[in-house]
Amino acid sequence: MHLPYNLLLHLFFIPILCYLRHGILQRLGFLPKRVQNIFKGKKIIWVHAASVGEVMGISRMVISLKAEFPEYSILISTITTTGADIARKLSVMGVIYLPLDLSIVVKRVLRIINPKILVIAETELWPNLILQAKKRGTRVIIVNGRISDKSIVGYQRLKGLFKKPLEQVDLFCMQTEMDAQRINSLGAPAEKIMVTGSAKFDTGVVIPTLEVIKRFQREIEIPDMLPIIVAGSIREGEETVLINAYQLLIQQIPDAVLIIAPRHLRRIEFIKNALSKKNLSYSLRTRGGKSSVIILDTIGELNLAYAISSVAIVGGTFVPVGGHNIIEPAALSKMVLFGPHINNYQEASKLLIACNAAIQVSSAAELTESIIYLLKNPDEMSERGLAGKRLVEENQGASTRNVEAIKGLLGSVAI
Repeated sequence: MHLPYNLLLHLFFIPILCYLRHGILQRLGFLPKRVQNIFKGKKIIWVHAASVGEVMGISRMVISLKAEFPEYSILISTITTTGADIARKLSVMGVIYLPLDLSIVVKRVLRIINPKILVIAETELWPNLILQAKKRGTRVIIVNGRISDKSIVGYQRLKGLFKKPLEQVDLFCMQTEMDAQRINSLGAPAEKIMVTGSAKFDTGVVIPTLEVIKRFQREIEIPDMLPIIVAGSIREGEETVLINAYQLLIQQIPDAVLIIAPRHLRRIEFIKNALSKKNLSYSLRTRGGKSSVIILDTIGELNLAYAISSVAIVGGTFVPVGGHNIIEPAALSKMVLFGPHINNYQEASKLLIACNAAIQVSSAAELTESIIYLLKNPDEMSERGLAGKRLVEENQGASTRNVEAIKGLLGSVAI
């Protein structure tokens, strides 16, 4: 299977580069001189995280690695430009685009970087990268590993291709028992597999103080005891769903307040126009004024909005972009509602639904129905929100366990 894989890579070499577009020279193994100079003569931990979701998942781990191993420099590689942008915010020594998985290319990059360990987030199984790294004596570890219902089908079809690379990986830190079973079925040795949990439970969980929460509520002029619906990280195409749901909601609960926090502030004008067309009054967070709908036109206050909410709706789930952070409101003891598109938080969504701390809906009508039920049953809503908080607390610590696993492997590397 390895020969056909390499032939296909060479065959589709040009189309792949055209698709990726950005950082073509880096993807071909030609790293900028400044990057080469930064890492020259240093001990390197190379962490690969494909895109934004994966980078966010390893952020706490990277921070811990920097503190635990000050003698090492950390390099992060990504596939997407958005992933690279997030990675740069982690203040690591360098960020590059992952080289194409051609032997000649990965050999060149490995020779330049010469990492002591290659840490791969989730399940980015690049056969040539793994095999060439092991030939150089580099330790290889998978962290936050997962194999979705969809991807297992493809991996099973290509089992012959992945068997040898999987045998070469030193350790697999998988999110769940199911992920562990699946990676084992593909050829990973059972003795190299451990379950460490999902690192996404360690990220984006900021608990504001009561004083800060109260001050925020005073500033946006929402009286105590009013039902507050917060729709966070709302993406293009979701605004209409939310506004329609809110219109249905106020027919039964007329004093309900809606706070809309768009993922991108450029959508504010669209939201304002959409609300005006429905004859709904609104105010902007930055301008103040009492209103039944508040548009959060600031950055960094979504957790405060979640903190004062009765119910939290998480965006990126009603359009096919994978979903945003459902763990953040759950950690604040809030009932979480989201749409059908939750690939980025698939495991977390299953766990939250299983403990009755979240509800998945598919339409504005279902969304409204769920909100009305919760608001009319406040004791049940509170109990279910607390169950979500307990779930988050029970599942935290994966990043620490992954760091310990990396520490164990680095301890066996010849310096």
